[in-house]
Amino acid sequence: MNLKDTPIYSRTIWRWQFQRNLTQTEIHEKCLVRITLNPSSINPGETLYVNIPKLAEGIVIVPNSVVLVFNLSVAGHANNILVNNVGRNLVTSFKVKFGGEILQDTQRYDLLQTYNDLFLTKEEREDRLKQGISSVNMRKIRTNAGDKVTTDAGEVALAAVHNTKYRIPWDHPILNDHGVFYPKALPNHLLFELTFAPVKDIVIYSDETKPPNYTTTNLELEYQAISSDYLAEQARASYQSGKEFFYENILLHKTFTIFKPNESVINEHVNIPRRSMTGILCLFTEAHTAGTRDSEKFMNPNIKSISVNIDGIPNLLFSKGMEPSDAWDSIKKRMGKEGWLNEKKIISTQLINMLCGLTYEPIQTMEFMEEG
Repeated sequence: MNLKDTPIYSRTIWRWQFQRNLTQTEIHEKCLVRITLNPSSINPGETLYVNIPKLAEGIVIVPNSVVLVFNLSVAGHANNILVNNVGRNLVTSFKVKFGGEILQDTQRYDLLQTYNDLFLTKEEREDRLKQGISSVNMRKIRTNAGDKVTTDAGEVALAAVHNTKYRIPWDHPILNDHGVFYPKALPNHLLFELTFAPVKDIVIYSDETKPPNYTTTNLELEYQAISSDYLAEQARASYQSGKEFFYENILLHKTFTIFKPNESVINEHVNIPRRSMTGILCLFTEAHTAGTRDSEKFMNPNIKSISVNIDGIPNLLFSKGMEPSDAWDSIKKRMGKEGWLNEKKIISTQLINMLCGLTYEPIQTMEFMEEG
């Protein structure tokens, strides 16, 4: 079995294969499994280590079903609440290991996934209450804030269903994009390391008379499992024949502060020892004081042009440089979704960040210059 950090090619094929196989075999047992983790709670800034369990013979894990569920509450002033989409913002570092080898090590995972979720359709976002996407007042009701409004009976009833229970989606292509996952047939555990965010990035507060805090308790790993010898043997055979898992390894290159209007030109040099690179994504956020973070606010820096040099050769990606009108097409290709967002909404909501480059050739060095 090979694990490669190349782009995802087989997502659609394997999901279709999984659905087709389900129609060809008898499903003996299907179950929603929740396993209490040890430790079952974690503090801000700490790292949680989770192994995907081996399970028994013939038991496979359904794609897109693995999540981390928990109770989340805030402390401090009576009006303290959680940031929007807290399920994404809780994890600042996301690391994946297999047999001691690091498959993925993404810092500021929270920014990347929060930005991705802004491209969900309106209906998809409305269905992410378990993840913490909701209106301000819903967040107030769920944290029992003193200034909550309870005049909407439907909103109050919905909040009572979920209460303080939230979830973190386990978005990794090895689990989601390659058919059923059969951990019993693998020689090693698939290990995930999640580092939780500091309080200032999770809790919205204005009064520090009582120190703000958040607590994460009753941690459980949740997934759907199917008992099927047919699916298990198919997965085992593919592993033994050298099945390759394709996925993207997203690395944080650098974080820096832009002091506009003093800085109108930015030069960056990228030298990452990888055989291929899909591109460079720049996310721009606004500086904030502790307790005032708008978790879903990204800035449009109004970049006028981008010039990319690869291995010393200029303008390989855009012969005359990347212009503002090129940005939407680049972002749309990267997100790969047909959602409620279009170019007008992207511009008006300040979501037009920068994505340049799409190449599968070996790269030694890359330089890009932004003019704003």
